[in-house]
Amino acid sequence: MVNGFARDTILEKFEDLLSLKKNMKDTNWSGKRFISRKYTQTGTAGAVEVGDPSGETIAQIGKGEVTVLLAGDADNASSNGKTYNFTYLDSLKASHTVVGTGTATLNATPVAFVPAVTDFYEAVSLDGPADANVNVYVATAAIAQIYATLTKGGALEATASQLFGVGSIMIYQKTDQAADYGMLNYGKYRNNIGDKKYFIGTLDGANSTTPEIIYEATYVESTNTYTVTTTTVKDFLRMVELVSANVVTDEVIIADITGSAAVYNVIPAVSSRAVFTRYLAPISTERSFLASLVVGLHTAAITLALTYTRKGDVAATVENLPLPITTFPTELITQPVELEPLSEVFMTIIGNTAVVNVDLGLIEGIKA
Repeated sequence: MVNGFARDTILEKFEDLLSLKKNMKDTNWSGKRFISRKYTQTGTAGAVEVGDPSGETIAQIGKGEVTVLLAGDADNASSNGKTYNFTYLDSLKASHTVVGTGTATLNATPVAFVPAVTDFYEAVSLDGPADANVNVYVATAAIAQIYATLTKGGALEATASQLFGVGSIMIYQKTDQAADYGMLNYGKYRNNIGDKKYFIGTLDGANSTTPEIIYEATYVESTNTYTVTTTTVKDFLRMVELVSANVVTDEVIIADITGSAAVYNVIPAVSSRAVFTRYLAPISTERSFLASLVVGLHTAAITLALTYTRKGDVAATVENLPLPITTFPTELITQPVELEPLSEVFMTIIGNTAVVNVDLGLIEGIKA
Protein backbone atom coordinates (compact mmCIF):
# COMPACT_ATOMS: atom_id res chain seq x y z
CA MET A 1 0.00 0.00 0.00
CA VAL A 2 1.26 3.46 -0.89
CA ASN A 3 1.21 6.04 1.88
CA GLY A 4 -0.87 9.12 1.21
CA PHE A 5 -4.42 10.21 0.59
CA ALA A 6 -6.30 10.94 -2.59
CA ARG A 7 -7.12 14.45 -3.76
CA ASP A 8 -10.72 15.23 -2.90
CA THR A 9 -12.98 15.18 -5.95
CA ILE A 10 -16.52 16.39 -6.60
CA LEU A 11 -19.12 13.73 -7.40
CA GLU A 12 -22.61 14.56 -8.57
CA LYS A 13 -24.98 12.69 -6.29
CA PHE A 14 -25.30 10.85 -2.98
CA GLU A 15 -27.44 8.04 -4.38
CA ASP A 16 -24.59 5.52 -4.31
CA LEU A 17 -24.82 5.44 -0.49
CA LEU A 18 -28.33 4.66 0.70
CA SER A 19 -27.72 5.90 4.22
CA LEU A 20 -26.64 9.28 2.89
CA LYS A 21 -29.58 9.38 0.52
CA LYS A 22 -31.86 8.92 3.52
CA ASN A 23 -30.06 11.52 5.61
CA MET A 24 -29.69 14.14 2.90
CA LYS A 25 -33.23 14.65 1.62
CA ASP A 26 -32.80 18.38 1.31
CA THR A 27 -32.48 18.96 -2.44
CA ASN A 28 -30.20 21.93 -1.80
CA TRP A 29 -27.46 19.43 -0.90
CA SER A 30 -26.75 18.56 -4.51
CA GLY A 31 -23.26 17.08 -4.51
CA LYS A 32 -20.60 15.37 -2.50
CA ARG A 33 -16.89 15.28 -2.03
CA PHE A 34 -15.36 11.93 -1.08
CA ILE A 35 -12.07 12.07 0.79
CA SER A 36 -9.97 8.94 1.26
CA ARG A 37 -7.06 9.15 3.67
CA LYS A 38 -4.77 6.14 3.63
CA TYR A 39 -1.66 5.32 5.60
CA THR A 40 0.48 2.40 6.67
CA GLN A 41 1.37 2.97 10.32
CA THR A 42 3.63 1.12 12.75
CA GLY A 43 2.32 1.13 16.30
CA THR A 44 4.44 1.70 19.40
CA ALA A 45 4.53 0.31 22.92
CA GLY A 46 2.40 3.29 23.90
CA ALA A 47 0.18 5.04 21.36
CA VAL A 48 0.77 6.77 18.04
CA GLU A 49 -1.60 8.88 15.94
CA VAL A 50 -1.98 7.62 12.40
CA GLY A 51 -0.03 9.82 10.00
CA ASP A 52 3.53 10.55 8.90
CA PRO A 53 5.16 13.37 10.88
CA SER A 54 8.61 12.29 9.57
CA GLY A 55 10.08 12.50 13.04
CA GLU A 56 8.61 15.92 13.79
CA THR A 57 6.29 16.65 16.69
CA ILE A 58 3.07 17.90 15.12
CA ALA A 59 1.27 20.65 17.02
CA GLN A 60 -2.43 21.35 16.68
CA ILE A 61 -2.93 25.11 16.60
CA GLY A 62 -5.74 26.47 18.74
CA LYS A 63 -8.00 29.49 18.30
CA GLY A 64 -6.80 31.48 21.30
CA GLU A 65 -6.98 35.26 21.08
CA VAL A 66 -4.09 37.42 22.29
CA THR A 67 -3.50 40.87 23.76
CA VAL A 68 -1.70 43.34 21.50
CA LEU A 69 -0.24 46.81 22.04
CA LEU A 70 1.01 49.77 20.00
CA ALA A 71 4.80 49.53 19.82
CA GLY A 72 7.82 50.64 17.82
CA ASP A 73 11.31 49.58 16.85
CA ALA A 74 12.88 52.65 18.47
CA ASP A 75 12.24 55.33 21.08
CA ASN A 76 11.95 58.74 19.44
CA ALA A 77 10.08 61.95 20.09
CA SER A 78 8.77 61.86 16.51
CA SER A 79 6.10 59.29 17.46
CA ASN A 80 4.90 61.18 20.52
CA GLY A 81 1.21 62.16 20.33
CA LYS A 82 0.54 60.61 16.91
CA THR A 83 -2.65 58.56 16.64
CA TYR A 84 -2.93 55.25 14.82
CA ASN A 85 -6.06 53.39 13.74
CA PHE A 86 -6.00 49.62 13.97
CA THR A 87 -8.73 47.31 12.67
CA TYR A 88 -8.68 43.62 13.55
CA LEU A 89 -10.84 40.50 13.76
CA ASP A 90 -11.43 38.39 16.82
CA SER A 91 -11.63 34.58 16.60
CA LEU A 92 -15.31 34.74 15.59
CA LYS A 93 -14.43 37.07 12.67
CA ALA A 94 -16.10 40.08 14.32
CA SER A 95 -14.41 43.34 13.29
CA HIS A 96 -13.13 45.94 15.77
CA THR A 97 -11.40 49.30 15.25
CA VAL A 98 -9.32 50.87 18.01
CA VAL A 99 -7.01 53.86 18.36
CA GLY A 100 -3.49 53.99 19.74
CA THR A 101 -1.63 57.14 20.71
CA GLY A 102 2.12 57.11 20.27
CA THR A 103 4.67 58.13 22.86
CA ALA A 104 8.38 58.86 22.73
CA THR A 105 9.08 55.41 24.22
CA LEU A 106 7.12 52.96 22.05
CA ASN A 107 10.01 50.52 22.03
CA ALA A 108 10.76 50.50 25.73
CA THR A 109 7.14 50.77 26.83
CA PRO A 110 4.45 49.72 24.32
CA VAL A 111 1.05 51.26 25.06
CA ALA A 112 -2.50 49.90 25.11
CA PHE A 113 -5.03 50.78 22.43
CA VAL A 114 -8.31 52.43 23.34
CA PRO A 115 -10.29 50.36 23.97
CA ALA A 116 -7.68 47.80 25.02
CA VAL A 117 -7.24 44.85 22.65
CA THR A 118 -7.38 41.52 24.47
CA ASP A 119 -9.18 39.50 21.78
CA PHE A 120 -6.93 39.90 18.75
CA TYR A 121 -6.92 37.11 16.16
CA GLU A 122 -5.99 38.68 12.81
CA ALA A 123 -4.98 42.13 11.56
CA VAL A 124 -7.08 43.91 8.93
CA SER A 125 -5.43 47.35 8.69
CA LEU A 126 -3.08 49.76 10.46
CA ASP A 127 -2.84 53.40 9.42
CA GLY A 128 -1.56 56.69 10.80
CA PRO A 129 0.72 59.64 10.11
CA ALA A 130 4.12 59.15 8.55
CA ASP A 131 7.07 58.82 10.91
CA ALA A 132 10.62 59.37 9.71
CA ASN A 133 12.28 57.57 12.62
CA VAL A 134 10.11 54.74 13.97
CA ASN A 135 8.65 51.58 12.48
CA VAL A 136 5.30 51.41 14.27
CA TYR A 137 4.08 47.94 15.28
CA VAL A 138 1.06 46.14 16.61
CA ALA A 139 2.68 43.55 18.83
CA THR A 140 2.37 41.41 21.93
CA ALA A 141 4.01 42.41 25.21
CA ALA A 142 7.75 43.04 25.01
CA ILE A 143 7.33 43.04 21.20
CA ALA A 144 7.60 39.25 21.32
CA GLN A 145 5.45 38.86 18.19
CA ILE A 146 4.65 41.52 15.59
CA TYR A 147 1.28 41.34 13.80
CA ALA A 148 1.28 44.63 11.85
CA THR A 149 3.92 47.13 10.72
CA LEU A 150 3.75 50.74 9.55
CA THR A 151 7.09 51.38 7.88
CA LYS A 152 9.02 54.50 8.80
CA GLY A 153 9.96 57.00 6.13
CA GLY A 154 6.55 57.92 4.78
CA ALA A 155 4.16 54.98 4.86
CA LEU A 156 0.61 55.91 5.86
CA GLU A 157 -0.75 52.37 6.12
CA ALA A 158 0.49 48.82 6.43
CA THR A 159 0.60 46.78 3.22
CA ALA A 160 -1.17 43.42 2.87
CA SER A 161 2.14 41.59 3.35
CA GLN A 162 2.73 43.43 6.66
CA LEU A 163 -0.47 42.17 8.30
CA PHE A 164 -0.56 38.86 10.17
CA GLY A 165 -2.69 36.84 12.56
CA VAL A 166 -2.56 34.15 15.20
CA GLY A 167 -3.05 31.65 12.35
CA SER A 168 -0.24 32.95 10.12
CA ILE A 169 2.14 30.24 8.92
CA MET A 170 5.63 29.87 7.44
CA ILE A 171 7.32 27.33 5.18
CA TYR A 172 10.88 26.03 5.18
CA GLN A 173 12.96 22.90 4.56
CA LYS A 174 14.64 20.84 7.26
CA THR A 175 18.03 21.01 5.53
CA ASP A 176 19.22 23.34 2.80
CA GLN A 177 18.62 21.77 -0.61
CA ALA A 178 19.73 23.76 -3.66
CA ALA A 179 17.64 21.55 -5.94
CA ASP A 180 14.49 22.72 -4.14
CA TYR A 181 15.20 26.47 -4.10
CA GLY A 182 12.06 28.44 -4.94
CA MET A 183 9.83 25.36 -5.15
CA LEU A 184 6.11 26.07 -4.88
CA ASN A 185 3.93 24.23 -2.37
CA TYR A 186 0.15 24.31 -2.55
CA GLY A 187 -2.32 23.86 0.26
CA LYS A 188 -5.95 23.73 1.25
CA TYR A 189 -6.85 24.46 4.84
CA ARG A 190 -9.77 25.17 7.10
CA ASN A 191 -9.70 28.34 9.13
CA ASN A 192 -10.88 29.05 12.65
CA ILE A 193 -14.56 29.16 11.65
CA GLY A 194 -14.38 26.15 9.32
CA ASP A 195 -14.16 27.83 5.90
CA LYS A 196 -12.00 26.05 3.33
CA LYS A 197 -9.25 28.34 2.04
CA TYR A 198 -6.13 28.01 -0.12
CA PHE A 199 -2.48 29.04 -0.03
CA ILE A 200 0.83 28.95 -1.84
CA GLY A 201 4.12 28.70 0.02
CA THR A 202 7.44 29.16 -1.76
CA LEU A 203 10.73 27.75 -0.46
CA ASP A 204 13.45 30.37 -0.18
CA GLY A 205 15.37 30.90 -3.41
CA ALA A 206 18.81 31.01 -1.79
CA ASN A 207 18.60 28.85 1.34
CA SER A 208 15.59 26.58 1.66
CA THR A 209 15.91 26.44 5.46
CA THR A 210 14.97 30.14 5.69
CA PRO A 211 11.31 30.42 6.79
CA GLU A 212 9.16 32.21 4.25
CA ILE A 213 5.71 33.79 4.67
CA ILE A 214 2.80 31.81 3.24
CA TYR A 215 0.21 33.72 1.22
CA GLU A 216 -3.43 33.07 0.48
CA ALA A 217 -4.32 31.83 -3.00
CA THR A 218 -7.37 31.57 -5.19
CA TYR A 219 -8.24 28.11 -6.47
CA VAL A 220 -10.10 26.79 -9.53
CA GLU A 221 -11.37 23.27 -8.82
CA SER A 222 -11.99 22.30 -12.45
CA THR A 223 -8.34 22.86 -13.41
CA ASN A 224 -6.73 22.34 -9.99
CA THR A 225 -5.10 25.77 -10.43
CA TYR A 226 -3.78 27.97 -7.62
CA THR A 227 -3.00 31.69 -8.01
CA VAL A 228 -1.11 33.46 -5.25
CA THR A 229 -2.34 36.75 -3.74
CA THR A 230 -0.54 39.42 -1.70
CA THR A 231 -2.56 38.59 1.42
CA THR A 232 -0.82 36.61 4.12
CA VAL A 233 -2.51 33.58 5.64
CA LYS A 234 -3.78 34.74 9.04
CA ASP A 235 -6.32 32.14 10.09
CA PHE A 236 -4.89 28.65 9.52
CA LEU A 237 -6.39 25.99 11.77
CA ARG A 238 -6.11 22.53 10.12
CA MET A 239 -4.65 21.29 6.86
CA VAL A 240 -6.90 19.72 4.26
CA GLU A 241 -4.30 19.01 1.58
CA LEU A 242 -0.61 19.86 1.13
CA VAL A 243 1.39 19.08 -2.00
CA SER A 244 4.62 20.31 -3.59
CA ALA A 245 5.19 21.08 -7.25
CA ASN A 246 7.86 18.36 -7.41
CA VAL A 247 9.29 15.62 -5.25
CA VAL A 248 11.21 17.31 -2.43
CA THR A 249 14.73 16.30 -1.47
CA ASP A 250 14.23 16.74 2.27
CA GLU A 251 11.27 17.44 4.53
CA VAL A 252 9.20 20.55 3.84
CA ILE A 253 7.74 21.94 7.05
CA ILE A 254 4.72 24.15 7.66
CA ALA A 255 5.22 25.99 10.93
CA ASP A 256 3.78 28.80 13.02
CA ILE A 257 4.38 32.50 12.44
CA THR A 258 7.77 32.36 14.14
CA GLY A 259 8.89 29.63 11.75
CA SER A 260 10.20 27.46 14.55
CA ALA A 261 8.04 27.25 17.69
CA ALA A 262 5.44 24.78 16.38
CA VAL A 263 5.24 22.43 13.37
CA TYR A 264 1.78 22.00 11.87
CA ASN A 265 2.45 19.73 8.89
CA VAL A 266 5.23 18.00 6.95
CA ILE A 267 5.82 16.78 3.42
CA PRO A 268 8.18 13.82 3.95
CA ALA A 269 11.55 13.65 2.18
CA VAL A 270 11.47 12.14 -1.33
CA SER A 271 7.75 12.78 -1.56
CA SER A 272 5.42 15.43 -2.94
CA ARG A 273 2.45 15.13 -0.57
CA ALA A 274 1.87 15.42 3.15
CA VAL A 275 0.49 12.29 4.82
CA PHE A 276 -2.01 12.80 7.64
CA THR A 277 -5.40 11.45 8.61
CA ARG A 278 -6.68 14.08 11.05
CA TYR A 279 -9.81 15.71 9.66
CA LEU A 280 -11.68 18.88 10.66
CA ALA A 281 -15.40 18.87 9.88
CA PRO A 282 -16.57 21.93 7.91
CA ILE A 283 -19.04 24.57 9.04
CA SER A 284 -22.79 24.12 8.70
CA THR A 285 -22.95 25.37 5.09
CA GLU A 286 -21.67 21.87 4.36
CA ARG A 287 -22.43 18.55 5.99
CA SER A 288 -19.79 15.95 6.69
CA PHE A 289 -19.98 12.26 7.48
CA LEU A 290 -17.59 9.68 8.79
CA ALA A 291 -18.41 7.28 5.99
CA SER A 292 -16.03 4.35 6.22
CA LEU A 293 -13.04 2.95 8.07
CA VAL A 294 -11.25 -0.12 6.81
CA VAL A 295 -8.28 -1.65 8.60
CA GLY A 296 -6.13 -3.86 6.40
CA LEU A 297 -3.88 -6.78 7.15
CA HIS A 298 -1.93 -6.63 10.40
CA THR A 299 0.50 -9.13 11.88
CA ALA A 300 -0.42 -8.69 15.55
CA ALA A 301 -3.52 -7.90 17.57
CA ILE A 302 -4.07 -4.13 17.79
CA THR A 303 -6.36 -1.58 19.36
CA LEU A 304 -7.44 1.29 17.15
CA ALA A 305 -8.82 4.32 19.00
CA LEU A 306 -11.15 6.33 16.77
CA THR A 307 -12.10 9.84 17.96
CA TYR A 308 -15.00 11.78 16.45
CA THR A 309 -17.96 13.95 17.51
CA ARG A 310 -21.49 13.16 16.37
CA LYS A 311 -23.68 16.00 15.09
CA GLY A 312 -25.27 17.72 18.09
CA ASP A 313 -22.88 16.25 20.67
CA VAL A 314 -20.67 18.40 22.87
CA ALA A 315 -18.15 15.75 23.89
CA ALA A 316 -16.17 13.62 21.47
CA THR A 317 -16.79 9.89 21.17
CA VAL A 318 -13.70 7.70 21.55
CA GLU A 319 -14.15 4.15 20.32
CA ASN A 320 -11.41 1.73 21.31
CA LEU A 321 -11.66 -0.98 18.68
CA PRO A 322 -9.74 -4.18 19.55
CA LEU A 323 -8.74 -6.04 16.40
CA PRO A 324 -7.32 -9.57 16.46
CA ILE A 325 -4.77 -10.81 13.96
CA THR A 326 -6.47 -11.13 10.58
CA THR A 327 -5.55 -12.03 7.03
CA PHE A 328 -8.29 -9.92 5.45
CA PRO A 329 -9.39 -6.26 5.67
CA THR A 330 -11.87 -5.39 8.41
CA GLU A 331 -14.62 -2.84 7.80
CA LEU A 332 -15.27 -0.99 11.05
CA ILE A 333 -17.90 1.52 9.93
CA THR A 334 -20.91 0.37 7.90
CA GLN A 335 -23.27 3.31 8.42
CA PRO A 336 -22.15 6.94 7.98
CA VAL A 337 -22.09 9.14 11.08
CA GLU A 338 -22.80 12.86 10.63
CA LEU A 339 -20.11 14.99 12.28
CA GLU A 340 -20.46 18.10 14.43
CA PRO A 341 -19.17 21.19 12.56
CA LEU A 342 -15.59 22.07 13.52
CA SER A 343 -15.08 18.76 15.31
CA GLU A 344 -12.08 16.57 14.54
CA VAL A 345 -11.63 12.97 13.47
CA PHE A 346 -8.39 11.16 14.18
CA MET A 347 -7.09 7.66 14.89
CA THR A 348 -4.53 6.30 17.31
CA ILE A 349 -2.91 2.86 17.35
CA ILE A 350 -2.38 1.60 20.88
CA GLY A 351 -0.17 -0.96 22.46
CA ASN A 352 2.09 -2.85 20.04
CA THR A 353 4.38 -2.60 17.03
CA ALA A 354 2.13 -4.16 14.41
CA VAL A 355 2.20 -2.61 10.95
CA VAL A 356 -1.36 -1.59 10.09
CA ASN A 357 -3.02 -0.28 6.92
CA VAL A 358 -5.91 2.11 7.50
CA ASP A 359 -8.27 3.74 5.02
CA LEU A 360 -10.50 6.49 6.42
CA GLY A 361 -13.35 7.62 4.18
CA LEU A 362 -15.19 10.91 4.66
CA ILE A 363 -18.06 12.50 2.78
CA GLU A 364 -18.70 16.25 2.55
CA GLY A 365 -22.05 17.48 1.32
CA ILE A 366 -21.97 20.60 -0.84
CA LYS A 367 -24.68 23.22 -0.67
CA ALA A 368 -26.17 24.09 -4.06
